[in-house]
Amino acid sequence: MSFAAIMNGLQAFLLLQVLTCLGQIGHGSEIIHGQKAPENSFLYMVSLQNNRGHVCGGFLIREDFVMTAAHCYRFSPLHVVLGTHNLKDLHNEKIEVEKRFITPFFNYTDLRDDIMLLKLANKTQLNSRVQTIQLPPGEINLEDNEICQVAGWG
Repeated sequence: MSFAAIMNGLQAFLLLQVLTCLGQIGHGSEIIHGQKAPENSFLYMVSLQNNRGHVCGGFLIREDFVMTAAHCYRFSPLHVVLGTHNLKDLHNEKIEVEKRFITPFFNYTDLRDDIMLLKLANKTQLNSRVQTIQLPPGEINLEDNEICQVAGWG
């Protein structure tokens, strides 16, 4: 599969996620009316981190690729932490970011096409704590008031 095909599919997926969650207008960086997720319920979630710690969330789409928002580039993520529910746990798997791919259509002013892929320096091992996210089929028709999930450490 080509990089362009991956980007097009992921762009559609991220746009879907953003549009379906806009009904829950957030303030600041917190998930409004959120609740703590059960441990091991979002095995695809990763923490993007720089030398100061957590800066953004993302999700594992392959053993060596993470999808996140392009605006997270400004925080200079250096590595990702996988397989954790608690970012303070010092035994988390950490993998360096090898390369960043931002869609050329990204517009920082209005955050249009806010998608970035991170190529990891090494592949992670999928196991009972780390899994890839299941991407939806190419076309999705959501109904009004369909329930969606948002996850993060916000």
